[in-house]
Amino acid sequence: MMSEKQSTSQSLPRPAAEAVKKPDSSWRRPIVVGLILSFYLLSKCTLLVDKVADSELNDEFNSPVHCPSQSPSLPNAEIEFTTPEGSIERWSESVTYPTVSYDDFGEPGVDKRYETFPPFYEFLKKSFPLLHSTLSHETVNKYGNFYEWKGSDSNLKPLILMAHNDVVPVPSDSLDRWDYPPFSGVIDKDGWVHGRGVGDCKNLLLSIYEVVESLIKDGFEPRRTIILSFGFDEEISGPEGAKYLSEHILNKYGEDSALAILDEGGVLDLESYDKPFALPAVKEKGYFDVKISVATAGGHSSVPKSHTSIGYLSKLIGRIEDQPHKPHLAYENPFTTHLQCIVQHSPDSLDEGLLKDLRDVRKWQDAADRIAERDLKERYLIQTSQAVDLIQGGVKVNALPELATAVVNQRIDVAGSVNEMKKHITELLKPYVENELNLNWIGFDNKSAPNDESNGSVKVETFGSPLDPAPNTPTSGKIWDTLVGTLKNVFGDELIVSPHLMNGNTDTRHYWKLTNNIYRFEAFDESLSRDIHTVNERVHKDAHIQSMTFLHQFIQQIDKVEA
Repeated sequence: MMSEKQSTSQSLPRPAAEAVKKPDSSWRRPIVVGLILSFYLLSKCTLLVDKVADSELNDEFNSPVHCPSQSPSLPNAEIEFTTPEGSIERWSESVTYPTVSYDDFGEPGVDKRYETFPPFYEFLKKSFPLLHSTLSHETVNKYGNFYEWKGSDSNLKPLILMAHNDVVPVPSDSLDRWDYPPFSGVIDKDGWVHGRGVGDCKNLLLSIYEVVESLIKDGFEPRRTIILSFGFDEEISGPEGAKYLSEHILNKYGEDSALAILDEGGVLDLESYDKPFALPAVKEKGYFDVKISVATAGGHSSVPKSHTSIGYLSKLIGRIEDQPHKPHLAYENPFTTHLQCIVQHSPDSLDEGLLKDLRDVRKWQDAADRIAERDLKERYLIQTSQAVDLIQGGVKVNALPELATAVVNQRIDVAGSVNEMKKHITELLKPYVENELNLNWIGFDNKSAPNDESNGSVKVETFGSPLDPAPNTPTSGKIWDTLVGTLKNVFGDELIVSPHLMNGNTDTRHYWKLTNNIYRFEAFDESLSRDIHTVNERVHKDAHIQSMTFLHQFIQQIDKVEA
């Protein structure tokens, strides 16, 4: 039966207008509805994807850089460590030998200032008789000390332990500001040992001597050969010491012949974070000095031109300082990895804004800017530094200076290179020199386009020995795991071992051909060391004991590694 509506609808006549049939557009409705539905679903999916992406980027485990795995603590080595009797006193006495290296050191054996080293070496021979009777010893380039403790298995690669005998000078005008004479080695009532070089690097140097002496005394016989390599001019980049020692080892063993190298570097940070951290440096920044020379016409100072050579040089220095390099978090920078270790293991140590930025790779530049603003030292772990350290010009107050020079030191970011630094200096200065100062430009290639109407010339050149950033040291595998496990054994399971970066350079710069496994690390609490390289340098005796304890364990543990 029809409904009332149906019946009425069909019985009524259509209006005249409906008598003409319209085109059927009903097919469009499902398409429009479908398009609307599609756009709706697409927008929802996009939001969902963004949420998932944000979730992943804010998860430290999905960061493009990861904190290395934390191996478990290793069991105690067979021979337990006990602090050798008299070790603190011997360390103190080592400071009394002023083994200073100078920037203008001459040839070893010719320059009389080297004569402070032989008495120190006699002290070492007297203090460590078992070491000197058991290990073979060679003197390299007059004052370098090479020791070899032969292992029983020649198939195992040797371990190289490094330190240096030299210390930085003490300016004579600072003597009245020292609490104790700088080469006195005084042990105060609180256990601090005072003096130049007590921290850099006689703490590590004497720790190695003490530990090897102790192990020999206790009957330890290594399977793996252990090499001790001690230079005498590390503080001036090791041109006569480490350079010759590394060549000696290369000639004897060949390239890639060492298992690992352990040298001075990072320390333990037990206070900055919620957990204790060990910070072995696994990479070093590069090094580049550029010398800038401005030459102009001389004459009497009563009739000067608008700018003297010193004036022009000042403008160039200002231009360099006004345009510093930018901070950034490079993937290959171990400090970036260290930051991720903090995010993963000690997030509450970071302020909320920095933590959020570090978890999102898209905000890493913001993180870099935050870090650079909050801490000067950390700024230069993620940025190339530049400092005008030397300047010279003029000989008389009433004579126009014909030549003015400056040297700019740059510590190159890990993602940079010496060639990039040359390019940067050229692009920064060359157009300015030629177009605004009207001076001839003589570049790093020693080429120029002479202009007879110029006001003079600017020459840029490499000063000293440049150095690209060091190769990366692995932070995984047997050697890294042994380092981590030993540190946890000595300092506790809670310790986080995090890769770090050296702002400066060590003697290891000469040893790159021997191994990729170069760990720059001294196992002591950084709060136990004060004022290195300056007035009142001092280190607490507990730091020395910590250093010895770690080395004693590490030598035994690395001896078990099959490599």
